[in-house]
Amino acid sequence: PKSEADAVGGAFRALAFAGFSAAQVGLVFLGLPALPCPSRFFTDTPCPGCGLSTSLSLMAKGKWQESFAAHPFAPLFILAFSILITVSILPSPLHQKAVSLMTRIETGTGAMFLVLLAMVVYWGIKLWVKT
Repeated sequence: PKSEADAVGGAFRALAFAGFSAAQVGLVFLGLPALPCPSRFFTDTPCPGCGLSTSLSLMAKGKWQESFAAHPFAPLFILAFSILITVSILPSPLHQKAVSLMTRIETGTGAMFLVLLAMVVYWGIKLWVKT
């Protein structure tokens, strides 16, 4: 069993990641310079997540079609971040129940693998069509 310190550390990391991601999307939303994708910066090849910040920013502005064109997986990321933040701030007994439920769902369905596989396939198609 994890200690309370481990739980607090995990919650802190989850919230820090969510905060960093929100800051990145906020910079794009405001039209300010944001951090470039390391893959695109060093290799001039976009990564599977390229376009997510733009897509989320467009979604926040209500530009749904443009958002989907920038990256169709943005709604899934909003759902995942919402769950991540909610679970990370739950009191310990509820947190443990939620994590257990998510583990059972993931183990039974392989949902995360399927989403990541779909993203990689989408990325491959996007690269293939671009060339």
